[in-house]
Amino acid sequence: MQNKENILVFGELLLRFSSTEDQFISKNHTVALFPGGSEANVSASLGQWKLPVSYLTCAPDNALTTNALQYLSELGVDTSKTILEGSRLGLYFLLSANGLTSGQVVYDRKFSSFSSLKPGVIDWDKVLDGYTWFHWTALTPALNENTAAICKEVLAVARKKE
Repeated sequence: MQNKENILVFGELLLRFSSTEDQFISKNHTVALFPGGSEANVSASLGQWKLPVSYLTCAPDNALTTNALQYLSELGVDTSKTILEGSRLGLYFLLSANGLTSGQVVYDRKFSSFSSLKPGVIDWDKVLDGYTWFHWTALTPALNENTAAICKEVLAVARKKE
């Protein structure tokens, strides 16, 4: 059966620093780095399941962003809609090997490129062409007033395209 869905995911690309030990800062200095963030993770999963997925984020035009987007692309995610502007990727730190399940997470995303996006920058009518499914998490509009307004913009455009 051929899948007719074409999915667009919108959210902040973050870099995840993960401890492989019980404490983040330790004698062994073992920390792993991955592209992350809820929406990037959803995109990666959909891409690995061979579903047609594009990821729209805003990130600085630098080597870290290039590397993170390449990683997602290798998982089957179309990252061509990325807006390259601003100067900062958001970060998050898993403070122990099981940081996500234990709630030991510290975010550092203030003033990131994504959180600095303003309403009216994205031409949602053009961006949404060809997509049958749009996804973001509840965190995206909760980041700040501007991201909430952007989410309201895309909803208005999507409703007209129904």
